[in-house]
Amino acid sequence: AAALVLPGGTAYTARGECPGEIIADARGSAGFGYDPHFLYETGETFAQMSDKQKNEVSHRARAMQKMLSVLDTL
Repeated sequence: AAALVLPGGTAYTARGECPGEIIADARGSAGFGYDPHFLYETGETFAQMSDKQKNEVSHRARAMQKMLSVLDTL
């Protein structure tokens, strides 16, 4: 999730989701934390993806894309 609070107190939030599942056996060597255990809908774990691929589909990226839309309206 991303949040923005303006000086006057108006708040905006945006939530990103990334479909996938947690798997028991680690796959891949890139990334950190849960990346080798998070199987994305393409059949690759985040640890098997390049940083660019992961950053295009991650929940953080999706939340920030939504927040950019909010910023465009201000």
